Amino acid sequence: MGSLRFHQDHCGGTHFACALIMDLIGHDVETGSRMIGSEFSHLKDLLFVLGSESHSALPGVVESASSQARDLRVFPTLNAYVGDVSDHHAFRLGGEPYLFLSCGRGRYYHDMRDDLTWINMHKVRRIFDFVVALSREADSAALNTGSAAFDTTDFEIRMMHKAIGPGLPLLLTALGLGKLETRADIDRLARVFSRSFVV
Repeated sequence: MGSLRFHQDHCGGTHFACALIMDLIGHDVETGSRMIGSEFSHLKDLLFVLGSESHSALPGVVESASSQARDLRVFPTLNAYVGDVSDHHAFRLGGEPYLFLSCGRGRYYHDMRDDLTWINMHKVRRIFDFVVALSREADSAALNTGSAAFDTTDFEIRMMHKAIGPGLPLLLTALGLGKLETRADIDRLARVFSRSFVV
């Protein structure tokens, strides 16, 4: 990817607060289930945010920015669940803080029908506002210091509750899951999401 060369040429020895990478952000998130899609229509407003684990200050940055993002359901998850599928790869390898924002691949990923007719411009605008808030929060956070490994489980669960809302227990039941309290529960949810959502 060009980001590897960009990182090599421009990021060595240069401090920046955080790399914000956006890829596939213009469409509604779709479930693979008609029942889930109709009962939980607000899931279309999900925005997956990967990389909060790349610096201990990033969960606070994401949570604060998400509180300023109206009608956008910010859903943080570990990069390990999805992998280095975009330009955040170079920054992760370089050990820099990064956030990767995506709505997943969507139904017309690399398809002839991938044009502006299926883009949700209202959602794009809300994501723009979220990115502005993220930038402000990251700029004022202590991202210039090193960060030891840490556990983002509680942060992810708290944000998932906010993103899904009061219907989360019903959604978990519909997905064949019982609870959302531990990393193992999130692991199971990630596996089910990868089968149930167009990502």
